[in-house]
Amino acid sequence: MVSSNMEQISLRDMIETLLKNKKFILSSILIFVIIAAAYSFLFAEPIVTVTTEVTVKQAEGAESSFSIDPLLNAVVVPSYNLPTPQISSVVARPESSKYPDLKLDTLIMKYTNELTNNTKLVEEVRKISPRFKQVTGSSLKSMITFDMVPDSDMLTIKVTASTKEEAVMFAEIVNQDFQNFVQKQNFEMIHNKLSSIKNQLEFNIGLLETKINRLQKEMAALDKTIAYQSSIVEPNPAYIMYVQNLASNQIALNNAKSQYEEIKKVENKLPQIAKETGVTVSIEEPVIQKSSSLFRILAKNMVLAGMVGLVVGGFISFLREYWRRTNH
Repeated sequence: MVSSNMEQISLRDMIETLLKNKKFILSSILIFVIIAAAYSFLFAEPIVTVTTEVTVKQAEGAESSFSIDPLLNAVVVPSYNLPTPQISSVVARPESSKYPDLKLDTLIMKYTNELTNNTKLVEEVRKISPRFKQVTGSSLKSMITFDMVPDSDMLTIKVTASTKEEAVMFAEIVNQDFQNFVQKQNFEMIHNKLSSIKNQLEFNIGLLETKINRLQKEMAALDKTIAYQSSIVEPNPAYIMYVQNLASNQIALNNAKSQYEEIKKVENKLPQIAKETGVTVSIEEPVIQKSSSLFRILAKNMVLAGMVGLVVGGFISFLREYWRRTNH
């Protein structure tokens, strides 16, 4: 019962304190609302969000006008270091050795991580308007959002700005930069793989040439024929084996050199191949998704300011009442 009376007295005191200081609290609310309104009119800017739909597709080399799958997935492998000369041939590379697909989530993560150092993108964005002059690589991360659409090859890129025109320009710049980024990743992937195969072919060509020279020297010291019982002359089986292996290795060498020349030709076309092979990006026109008008910003700020004014006014009122009672 005593506890109940104390709670009633405490609650009554609180209500009496608020009513006694209602003018002060209302004044506090009014002051904060006026400050919020002034800030909204003078400094706040409407926010426009533009969403772009991006279709990302994994294109095989065969879909490109330059089919490079045979070069990326096959290479001449000579059978060297064997006690008996063997036939060398073109063999398919194992599945794990094929050039890897660029995963969408990996691309997005790598692109966002590189935004901080993307000086070219920062320079382009700063040209949009004076409001973008202070943009940095770090601030771009909060202005650009990537969302993967579940169970589809769609990706949405969202950007925010103060006006429709600025938002559209911003979206177009980001879209083009992301497209260039994907093409660059394709280029680097294919270039690295081709360079690896090219180096392997150079190594194999050297081995085959060495092997052929060794076979020719050994053949020169070998009789082409062999006599049986002084009357029958037969071809030397060992010499025939050398002839067969020499021909097989010469074919393998010609194939390796042919592949090597094809790779050299492809290297000059890599920029175009990078656009058509690997991950391809198809970008739709930017679409305005939503906007926050100045009126909505004003209303939101005034409501928040009113709540802050109520809390501050009530706190000061209780503090004043406490001060008054402890000094009497």
